[in-house]
Amino acid sequence: MHRLKRGLLFFLLLLISYAAFPQATEAWYIRRTAPEPWTWCPVLNTNITEMDNVFGVGGWNSGFFTTVDVADAFGPDSKFVFLEGGDDHAIDLKNFLTTNITTIENWVYNGGSLFLNAAPNEGSDINFGFGGVLLDYTPGSYASSVDATDPTHPIFLGPFTPTGLTWTGTSYTHAKVTGPCLITLIEESFSGYNAAAEKRWGAGVIIFGGMTVTGWHSPFTQARNVRQNILSYLYNFEGTLASTFTYADSIYCPGDVDPFPVFEPGADTGTFTATPVGMVIDPETGIVDIDASEPGTYVITNGAVIDCIPAAFTMIIGTNANASFVYFGSPYCSTEPDKSPNFLLGGVAGTFTSAPAGLVINPATGVIDIGASTPGTYTVTNTVTTEFCGDAVATAIVTIDPAYDIIEDVEICSGTFYTLPDGTDVTVAGTYVNNFITGAGCDSIITTNLTVNATYAITVNAAICEGEVYVLPDGTNATTPGAYVQLFPSAAGCDSAITTILDVNPVYDEVVNTAICNGE
Repeated sequence: MHRLKRGLLFFLLLLISYAAFPQATEAWYIRRTAPEPWTWCPVLNTNITEMDNVFGVGGWNSGFFTTVDVADAFGPDSKFVFLEGGDDHAIDLKNFLTTNITTIENWVYNGGSLFLNAAPNEGSDINFGFGGVLLDYTPGSYASSVDATDPTHPIFLGPFTPTGLTWTGTSYTHAKVTGPCLITLIEESFSGYNAAAEKRWGAGVIIFGGMTVTGWHSPFTQARNVRQNILSYLYNFEGTLASTFTYADSIYCPGDVDPFPVFEPGADTGTFTATPVGMVIDPETGIVDIDASEPGTYVITNGAVIDCIPAAFTMIIGTNANASFVYFGSPYCSTEPDKSPNFLLGGVAGTFTSAPAGLVINPATGVIDIGASTPGTYTVTNTVTTEFCGDAVATAIVTIDPAYDIIEDVEICSGTFYTLPDGTDVTVAGTYVNNFITGAGCDSIITTNLTVNATYAITVNAAICEGEVYVLPDGTNATTPGAYVQLFPSAAGCDSAITTILDVNPVYDEVVNTAICNGE
């Protein structure tokens, strides 16, 4: 399901749908009343000659700013108009545009083609209209050398050849063309300003110029051919004026029915394009292949352009939520390295949680720190939330079995033995390593550090006199001779024996009666 953000995000940039002029055939050349501009040029009346060469003598209409029927020249039968304001025709052109620019813009929008050119020798800047195009009549804009900016443009390819790609003149221009959304055709060789530029407007097109007549240009034949190609290109231009349009919704998700545009009845559908790259759209019908398109935000246009902006619709293609994942290899032993989730069938990482407590998991990536986790069985949940196409939840079971790495410090007394975890009896101090496989199949290690403590057997020889008392090591008194054996634990807890051999020496108390002779 789409989220609440679904809604109409499209915007209507063209308020009125016009019908173009498929029946239009007339070509016009309009300027100030005679004489022609640049009557002092080395080659006279080049504009008229070039109109004749392109449309045939008598195959085009001649008009003047002050007398032409504007509704006729810019009406449904008119296909191409050349407005010339060079030399001393500039002020008259400026006045004509000021009065009639709205009519001219609407005519071009409906499919008319206009060549609007002026190389003034009088007056000031001229507002050419069409969204801010200006003929900048700044002193110094007198180009002596110009270049073609895009050699592949039709005006440099024919039908009149050769054309060349570089031309000179004294002067080639008397002004420069500025404004938004211009496609430069001919530029000044050094500073790069526009000598001639193209602009699309609705179903029509305009080429703006600040160029003098070709009689001033060199090489003359090539320059004349370029000018004639401009006239031919504009007359044969076929633009598309598409109406405003919309789709049933502005947000679609994979699996949705492919949407199609909705137009006003009878409107021209134009040619559909979408930006940026990634949307699969039928250029003729505007049907969008949702499943074949990359998720993203796209602007769909269908031909008509006014003031640089085409009729357009903004469409978002979202991503379905998919949280599918699994941890391969579970259960794991607690000594194994970190484990990452494996995403299935287009699943992506969302937010990872686990239960019960004890599993150390990265909530953004789902990576499990096995060594830091408590052994046990856990349920891991991946929650994926999309902006437009709903949520998804998936779970996986992860089990971590304990693997042991135990160190035991053991002491025994000399003369005894210790039984290691593998059942071996040892009596010698040292480090003993035993490897085991747990019931869950996890490698475990038990390291035994064995210390053997000494036991002691001490013999003490003692003697007392009869009637005296001897205090034995255990604190008891002995008065009779003999061997007394007493057992004591050492500081390390090992039994030690002290044997006391006690002698009791007799004490004598005797009276001796004796006599001696006097003198002995």
